[in-house]
Formats: sequence, structure tokens, C-alpha cells
Amino acid sequence: MTIERWVRIPGQPAPFVRATGRQIQAAARSRRPNAQQNRILRYLAFKDSVGYAYKEQHAGEPRFAGPVRITVTVYLVQPDKRRWDVSNVLKAAEDGLNEIAYQDDRQVQRATIQVCRAEGEDRVYIGLVGEVEGAMVA
Repeated sequence: MTIERWVRIPGQPAPFVRATGRQIQAAARSRRPNAQQNRILRYLAFKDSVGYAYKEQHAGEPRFAGPVRITVTVYLVQPDKRRWDVSNVLKAAEDGLNEIAYQDDRQVQRATIQVCRAEGEDRVYIGLVGEVEGAMVA
């Protein structure tokens, strides 16, 4: 059975950052992280918040099995002064849902992302559409 699920994550997104295990450990231990370490820490925090939000909003629901479509919509009150690539924000969202909403982000067959001006607060909405593991067809 095909279903659709949405997740809301408050705050600004953080783009994917390629980092080695050693760089991640150094960023976590640093008392005064440099610019690259700050990017790593922001990415890890955003990735974790995506996973936590999904677990909280869809507790006990089975994972997606097979191909998944993902839609990411970023709402920003003020344009972000940091420069980031929207495809890296999409990758960070996919990584945050890895082994939580689906087994592996290789299941993502179609992905869209958009950035919009917003009222109120910064937030990210992630929509997923796909088949669910163990779903019973009536």
C-alpha cells in the first residue's frame, strides 16, 4: 500500500558536509571550533533533528520498503546569509531519515526541494511517499 508521511523540523536546515571520522571527532571535541568544524556540527545537529522528528511524529509506524519519493520544503523568514547548495540540504535530510524512515537512502528514486520565504519561524517540511513494509492490502 502506498502511503504519504510528512515531518516538520523547526529551525534552519544545514547542508551536507563531507567529513572523515577524524574530522567529526575533532569538531565534537573542540572548545572553539573553526568554520569547517562549525559546518560539520550544524550538519550533524540538523541530521539528528530530522531523525528525532520523524521518530517522534511517526512512532511505531513501519519503514518504507522499495522506492521512495522525497519532497523537502524549506521555509525561511529571512534569507540565509550563509551560502549553501539546496542539493546538499536534500542530502542532509535523506541522511537523517536513513535507517529510520527507510533502510537506505538508495531507495530514494525521486527527490524535489524548494526554498520559500515564510512568516513566523524558519522550518523544514519533509514529505515521503512509498510502499510500507508489512502493509496489509484489504
